[in-house]
Amino acid sequence: MINDENKNLVIKSLLSYDRFLKMDKVLVSTFYTYILMDPEIGTIENGQSKIIAPHIMENKLSALKEILFYLDKYKEEDRKN
Repeated sequence: MINDENKNLVIKSLLSYDRFLKMDKVLVSTFYTYILMDPEIGTIENGQSKIIAPHIMENKLSALKEILFYLDKYKEEDRKN
């Protein structure tokens, strides 16, 4: 989310891992496992997750969707070559 150079680096890294892991599933599972405990988004009170910054959660979900889009796009291009 910082700049295009970082985005390219992340996508290239994920494409490398995708050769032996299903990175789309790994990323989605990791997101939903971690997001409710992300200190930027909320807290845990009495054993319950309390969301205090849903807008940050939405931004991170949008970033995940963008990563998944590019991962799928470049996987398709790689298959054609």
